Formats: sequence, C-alpha cells, structure tokens
Amino acid sequence: MHRLNLFLLLIALFAVVVYLLFALPLELHIMYKGKGKRHSLLLRFQIFNGRIGVGTKFLFGQKIKSEEPKVGLAKRTGIKLFSRMKRKYHRRNPRSLYEIKFYYLTLKKLMNFIQVFMRHGVCKRFAWDTTVGFNDYAATAISTGLLWALKGYIIGCISRWLKILPPGPRFHVVPQFGKAGFEISLDCILETRLGHIMIQLMKFLFWWLQIFLKRSTRRWKYWATIRSKHS
Repeated sequence: MHRLNLFLLLIALFAVVVYLLFALPLELHIMYKGKGKRHSLLLRFQIFNGRIGVGTKFLFGQKIKSEEPKVGLAKRTGIKLFSRMKRKYHRRNPRSLYEIKFYYLTLKKLMNFIQVFMRHGVCKRFAWDTTVGFNDYAATAISTGLLWALKGYIIGCISRWLKILPPGPRFHVVPQFGKAGFEISLDCILETRLGHIMIQLMKFLFWWLQIFLKRSTRRWKYWATIRSKHS
C-alpha cells in the first residue's frame, strides 16, 4: 500500500514537472536604451506575468573618466603581478566556394529556426522610441521621415513572423531641431512555452552536431588524401 502511494506521488510530481516545462508561459523582457556612446541592455526571464524572474543588465559604451588617476595594485605595493598578454584575433575569410555555401546554409537554417520559434510565441509589449536631431533643420526633417519609413518596414516584417497582442506595436520618432543627438529606447516582452524553447534548442543542437560531424569527416578525408600522396 505504501509503495502504491509512493508510486502515485512520483507520477503526480512527474506530471507537474512536465506541465511546468511544456505548458508554463515563459516571458523574455528585453529593454535597450542608447544615447550617444552609452548603451544599456536588460535581459530578464520571468514567469507569472513578471512576478518571478531572473535577469541581468549589460552596460557598454564610453567609460566615465575620473578626475583622479587610479593607481594599480602593483604600483602601490611594488609587487609585480602577472603580466597581461595581448591577444590578437585574426578574422579568417572563406577560402573556398564550399565554405561560402556552408556559411550561407548555416545562416539560412538559423533564420528558419528563428522564424519557427517566433511563430510559436507572442509579443505582449513592443515600444520603440527614437529621438534624432541635427544642427541643420532640413537634415533633421529628412532623417525623421526616413526613420518613420524604416520603422514601419521593420515592424511589418516582424509582424509576419511574430503575433503582436493588442494594443499592438508602439513606435515614435521625435525630431530634435537645432541640436545634434540620437537616442533610442526599446521595450519588448516576448512570451512562449518553456517546452517549445527546449524542443527548438535540441533540434538546433542536433542539426549543428550533424554539420560538425560532416565537416570533421571532410577534413579527415582531405588530410588522409594528402598523406597518401606524400607517402
């Protein structure tokens, strides 16, 4: 009797876990603000309409220089610490038509995964505000019109892949005449199922593993051919 109760309890716990994984709505809150050379990006995963969540904020851009110069630990103590090694990263361009085709197919497949992922989700909030200005009034007016057209085109493309809930997207372009500056603010909340994220991630990793094995096999055959010629 006790074993039967324990078995039923385990089944109930398993059902609850499956429900939480596949039926629980998961929200991704994206908030971006940029002004000049200073930018901030907030990424937060949340459930139960934002009552419970975890996230982080990234700050990047121009650093604020303090008036007093900072003195390092090695200079204050006279102890030489580990020297910093300067690493140089070289960008490698595609060397053959096969690599160009591989990068194209990879990008195409990735965009396909993103489209499928977005079709299974909804956008609960989309607010995109921009402030642009130049010293020349005519340049400010032309830039404002171009930004309105660009935003309309981008939101139209997003609406094909992603369902935006009422009241719909909100976007503004505020001209700033006689003063140079550019500010942008984006506030977006995406909602999907946690189970769908796990399924799409597993599909993507499985596809990437297949590509990795194919490339490894191709390289092994290439080096085997070279060694057979020199032997």
